[in-house]
Amino acid sequence: MEGRPLEEVKRKYEGRGVRCFFVDEGECWPTALEFAKHERLTVPVLRDPLWQLPAACRSGCPGAAVLGPAGQVVDVRVFRESGQSRAHLESVLDAQLAGHNTHVGVAPGPPRPALPAALSTAWGAATLVSRPEARSYLPTIAASGDQVYVAWVEDVLANGRVWVRCLTDPAGRPECLTPADADACSPELVADRQGRLWLCWTQRDRGNYGIRVASPADGRWSEATLVSDPGDDCFAPTITGASDGTVVAAWLAWFTQQGAAQQSPGGPYHLRQIEASVYQKGNWSEPGPVGSVGVCEDNWDPALTVDAAGRPLLCWAHDYGNDLCVNWSRLAVGEWSRERLIGKTPRPPGVRGPAGRAWHWAPAVRTPQSGRSLAAWIRRPGSGFGAWTVQAALFNGEQWSEPEGVSGDRPGGKPVVVPLGPEQFGVVWADEPTGRPGGRVWWAARLAGKWTRPEVLVEGTANLNAAAGVDAAGRVWVAWQAGGEGAWGIYAVASERP
Repeated sequence: MEGRPLEEVKRKYEGRGVRCFFVDEGECWPTALEFAKHERLTVPVLRDPLWQLPAACRSGCPGAAVLGPAGQVVDVRVFRESGQSRAHLESVLDAQLAGHNTHVGVAPGPPRPALPAALSTAWGAATLVSRPEARSYLPTIAASGDQVYVAWVEDVLANGRVWVRCLTDPAGRPECLTPADADACSPELVADRQGRLWLCWTQRDRGNYGIRVASPADGRWSEATLVSDPGDDCFAPTITGASDGTVVAAWLAWFTQQGAAQQSPGGPYHLRQIEASVYQKGNWSEPGPVGSVGVCEDNWDPALTVDAAGRPLLCWAHDYGNDLCVNWSRLAVGEWSRERLIGKTPRPPGVRGPAGRAWHWAPAVRTPQSGRSLAAWIRRPGSGFGAWTVQAALFNGEQWSEPEGVSGDRPGGKPVVVPLGPEQFGVVWADEPTGRPGGRVWWAARLAGKWTRPEVLVEGTANLNAAAGVDAAGRVWVAWQAGGEGAWGIYAVASERP
């Protein structure tokens, strides 16, 4: 359902407290959340239909947000396929409006179910590490020596707050790093080559969403520093640190192209420019662009590491006019190299097709203390209806190897890369929950030049947004978001190195 029919639905319902929009191809729910925030929609209640689709939105999926009396979103629906009829969309909206009195407020929902203190996994019992009384999302995990830390966001739908906890300290308790009225999301936690931890996230500042960075010293986390331009809306940050103390943060700077040629069926065309800032000698540089953005082009999913030579290496997904590819660039002598591709060549500018061409996006990249880097990403068949898989390639400092299959015949999802040693890596991902109550968390490892058969770590609950790290002893730690029906918690489990 595109174009004029959607516009007619919008005119019919938006006067009654409904906002209609489209979700772009390949956008997972954190990106849909960023879209809502970019549009200045506060989201106190975002129900499971969207949260159970972490990567399942198809091209031009119709969506609708039911607004409350103060303009807040009280319900959101995103349909899995673009072929949903106008009558079907209208019937759902009518049912939503019947269940919400948008003039006098929103009736409270059913009580939130209690989260279990532990979940059974293939590696043993996983422990609930977030606060049981709060809804928690988007975990990220890193190790500094033998100390392992996990960070996440509570209540990300409204005024999200970033929390952090040391998992290996028996007395460790969750610590909040953001103000009570912060609107934060998308944290990433890493350790640099010296073992120092760095945490970045998105937070609303001065009316815009900016990128904040903090690091602990002497047992206390520093005050967060704003590293993005205060006039931009910025999301999806990533961070890495080299052994010489240089730290690089990168993110997506959102802006809206209003020109007639850039109108999408659901409204203005949203573009995302990769930007980066460098920390040296105690100061962050002015943010600058990396890669390109232009007519019918866009950027997604930045991911940073430091290569074996100590140079920051950035990977991201770039849309070459309805052709998603994974790009890379490297920072050397203060300049980012010309963007190049991993695994395939894009279509010529302005050429639409062939239809069977595969898409690559959601890259992750990491480097061990020595040896080649590894990037992994989602591969989607060009038809859009086949199984999503995980692919990976190795970087020797100059060029990338041919892509290798990681997930095999198992379903794929957004990957996380864990260095296990020279030429050895693990990859963790949560698959797309198609036809099941929730996704599964998977693990595969590249040992002796070959990928092991993927192993299910946990299933049976709604499992999303896996993260992973490895400590000094070689133990792999995996954290993920689990729950459903409005109750979400962060769980973690450790295994001996495979």
